[in-house]
Amino acid sequence: STVQQPQAAVASGDAGSSASSGNGVSFKQGEGLNIKGSAGSLTLYGLIDVSYVHSTNADKSGHSVTSPRVAWFSGNRWGLTGRRPLGSTGLDAIFRLESEFESQTGDMDTPGVLFNRDAWAGVESQSFGKLTLGRQNAIARDPVASGIYGDPYGSAAPTLEEGGYTNNNNFKQLVFYAGSATGTRIDNGVVWKKKFDNGLVAAAQYQFGGIPGSFARGSSETVSLAYAGGAYNLAGFVTSADVAGRRDRTYSLGGNYQFGPLVRVNAGYFHYTANQ
Repeated sequence: STVQQPQAAVASGDAGSSASSGNGVSFKQGEGLNIKGSAGSLTLYGLIDVSYVHSTNADKSGHSVTSPRVAWFSGNRWGLTGRRPLGSTGLDAIFRLESEFESQTGDMDTPGVLFNRDAWAGVESQSFGKLTLGRQNAIARDPVASGIYGDPYGSAAPTLEEGGYTNNNNFKQLVFYAGSATGTRIDNGVVWKKKFDNGLVAAAQYQFGGIPGSFARGSSETVSLAYAGGAYNLAGFVTSADVAGRRDRTYSLGGNYQFGPLVRVNAGYFHYTANQ
């Protein structure tokens, strides 16, 4: 199965099963282990995707091989996310730490980098939106942009959550046009997202280059705008990124339409220019 929302969890038992200790600690399949109190909440979650692949003619002698491979749909992960109200300001402090691993070996997905998927903190409110700082998705791949039309397994409606693009399939190739100077995730990033009452969802991103003596080297800027129309959804983005001192620019527009509960059509256009 494919799970795009980062809160997803895998556990034994029937789908949707839940348990509670009665003291603020609860577990629900698909949501993880949640600890709630007057000071806020903390959730431990995870996902395991085991993929076996049978390959014929795997070598020059024509042997066949059946073996576990890198997860086909969703990257294996575990993480922590939390929320704490900041007094009477209406703002909540939020954070996420998320690590990816290989189910077939147990190795880190990125050697030596524990929280290679997410390591960010920020604030959020309904009126202000969501502001996060740190390592996180490039917003061009998220469900505020190409995530709603670049891969049919992702979220159909624009959301403020990270997501978009399953792990290994033909649609995955499009994700590289929806990245930044450092690929589909940004380091030293500042991201703002907001969902408005009229169905519009806006987002903006700036990635600091992090190179001493060169403020712009390795930086990225992206803006996106989406519309949640129920049966139909639209989104687009514009990105400018400094890659090794040269500018890469991307713009894209697309959307999807849902024909009843079973059929969904995605369509989009990417225009990518790289200076080499």
